Amino acid sequence: VAGTVTDVNRQAWSDQRNILVHSANRYVGLRSDRSFVRQGDPLNIEAVATDIDGEAIVGAKLEIVAGLLRSDYVNGKFVETIIDPQPCAVTTTSTAAKCEFTTPVGGQYRISTTIADAQGGRNRTELSVWVSGAETLPARNVEQENLTLIPDKKEYGAGDTAKVLVQAPFGNGEGIVVITHGTGIRETKRFSAKGGSAIIDIAVTEADVPSLSLSIEVVGNADRVGLDGKKVAGAPKRPAYAVGSLRLPVPPVQRTLKVTAKPASSELEPGAKTTVDVTVNDPSGAPVKDAEFAVVVVDEAVLGLTDYKLANPIEFFYPAAYESLMSAFGRQQVRLVDPNTVSAGPASGDEAGPRFTDGDAAVESSAVGRAAPAPAAKLQAERSSGGQAGPAIQIRSKFDALALFQPTVMTDASGKASVEVTLPDSLTRYRVMVVATSGSDRFGTAESNITARLPLSVRPSAPRFLNSGDQFEFPVVLQNLGKTPMSVDVVIQTANLDATGPVSRKVTVPADDRIEVRFPMKVRAAGTARVRVSGFGETASDSTEVSIPVFTPATAEAFATYGSIENGGIRQPLLAPKDVIDTFGGLDISTSSTSLQALTDALLYIDSYRYDSSDAYASRIMAISALRSVLKDFATEDLPSESELNAAVERDIAGLV
Repeated sequence: VAGTVTDVNRQAWSDQRNILVHSANRYVGLRSDRSFVRQGDPLNIEAVATDIDGEAIVGAKLEIVAGLLRSDYVNGKFVETIIDPQPCAVTTTSTAAKCEFTTPVGGQYRISTTIADAQGGRNRTELSVWVSGAETLPARNVEQENLTLIPDKKEYGAGDTAKVLVQAPFGNGEGIVVITHGTGIRETKRFSAKGGSAIIDIAVTEADVPSLSLSIEVVGNADRVGLDGKKVAGAPKRPAYAVGSLRLPVPPVQRTLKVTAKPASSELEPGAKTTVDVTVNDPSGAPVKDAEFAVVVVDEAVLGLTDYKLANPIEFFYPAAYESLMSAFGRQQVRLVDPNTVSAGPASGDEAGPRFTDGDAAVESSAVGRAAPAPAAKLQAERSSGGQAGPAIQIRSKFDALALFQPTVMTDASGKASVEVTLPDSLTRYRVMVVATSGSDRFGTAESNITARLPLSVRPSAPRFLNSGDQFEFPVVLQNLGKTPMSVDVVIQTANLDATGPVSRKVTVPADDRIEVRFPMKVRAAGTARVRVSGFGETASDSTEVSIPVFTPATAEAFATYGSIENGGIRQPLLAPKDVIDTFGGLDISTSSTSLQALTDALLYIDSYRYDSSDAYASRIMAISALRSVLKDFATEDLPSESELNAAVERDIAGLV
């Protein structure tokens, strides 16, 4: 059943417990072959009637009414009325009954019908269909229209004059612009819109960072139209108004410091030292004395795990402003009379309009062209507001991700400062990040990179952990950054690991390439295993050391036995498990007269559980019945007396029943 079905004839009798409803047992469905039609095209509607089981009803008489829907604001609320209703009488059959309606005016049409049953109950069905067309039924209230606002630039800076073109959808008018910044009104300006357009000039200052918001209203007049949507000749113009809003970005250019961070050397060996030279200038390029900055040097691989981006403080201190002016317009409450009832008057155009009547009420038209009253405004704060290795091999063992964190560094009179940084032993690229501030309103950032590399690098690919007794292959990656192949001797030294194969290999690493070498190993004992791998090339060498935790994957095995003790004691044989780790664990033995003793606390909890429900009653009954004799024999502490337990069981049985 298409459309909305509403029971319009039901009787209800209610008290605190019961509601009795009498409803119709017949229903009617309406359907249109299209969701909208063009103005002037016929509107075809089909209707079917069914009983409560969905069986078609034959012979039911229906009156289907279609009309243009209009909404009027009367006495403080909107009232819907049907204009020019078109009735269509049909008698239902086993197939759909059809009605055809005309559509002289565009707008929303409502189609409705009602069906009754033998007991007098009625159900009503409504269906809405849109009719397109330029000449739609005019509203009888002063509708809010939209202004077209076009700024002359995308962004503005201090000293600029913003020019905004205002285009109204009607003729001459008077306008007002309310300029807000942050949470307050900066300025209001009046202007005239000759021919429906005007250009507003707004001076932009440094205090307007990060943006200005404009709220603009233009009031004027427009031609009156009748019910047919056509202009009524000789009728005075009706009042009209249009509103619009615009945001003018004022980026904090004068608040942004120019910061550079340049390493003295962009490529170094692991563990080497260098300096980062930082320069801070103001927007004009002049050096900034006593500017404070923080510098951080971090392994790029770690930052890449979270796609870390250095936050710009400008975005935090100067966030995009939200519209903080809330405007309310009263003109949409004005009720317009039918222009055909307006009497002719001596004046027209932009002069004072005539007096006209609407029923018994006399209303005087407003003088178009006068200054519009300032709109009611409510302010709401909403801020979110490359070298070669030396003669001795340096063992690389310090692999910190953070190379430097210096939170407070001051620039000199030339706006410069140097910070020394010592790289860890990692072969990686480091990101240099600097955040600077000057005073309380100027900020800036800078980034650069430092790469730690060797002509020949040894990279152990150690496992995260080992278990006692493990046998594995220890992989080592050798990388040659040179332009020619390199012959390399690889040697491995271990602690708490036993080599099960050669501990040295001679390999050739291709130019600008890498190879993998594996060394078979066996874990000696639980604790920590250490591995040092060294590579000796013809002109370069490298050595690195790693530590690997070794765990004991031992599990305790538990066994239980039971029996009776006669004549003072018995002998219980024990069989030790195989493959035990003699340096870990031990043998624990515990005895108990009965394992049921461990259930004492559970029984006491169930006994004291006071939420009365079927499962609570049943749980207490079963638990007490099963365990009370055992717990009594072993004199369990805190157990209630036998009489108390019997009373509890009888009480719970009664409650369960």
